[in-house]
Amino acid sequence: MCSYFGDMPEPYWPKREGSYKLSDAERNGVMIYVRCPYDKHERLYLTADLIKAFGNMQVDDLDRKFKCRCGSLVTIKTMMPTARERQAIRVRRLVEIVTIKRPVWRDET
Repeated sequence: MCSYFGDMPEPYWPKREGSYKLSDAERNGVMIYVRCPYDKHERLYLTADLIKAFGNMQVDDLDRKFKCRCGSLVTIKTMMPTARERQAIRVRRLVEIVTIKRPVWRDET
């Protein structure tokens, strides 16, 4: 008997209201790991800083908010470092949020 279940792609499940958000990750003590697959550039972010910057969004949707300096899309993962790992890693922290004001002009006749 031939089975095709092993060759089928993983199905897409629509996101539910109770999906994993940044506030859930903050409550669990999780950090967000961002990595570019092309130039291997890596960063670690605190979830509290990401909540301040982007709001309480789903962790799966964070990949749309980040781009690498090479212009490619990045891979987002959650990680819970041990105390020993936490002492050795560098975390990128939020300093301030800058809002850009841009004038819009129109010609009147």
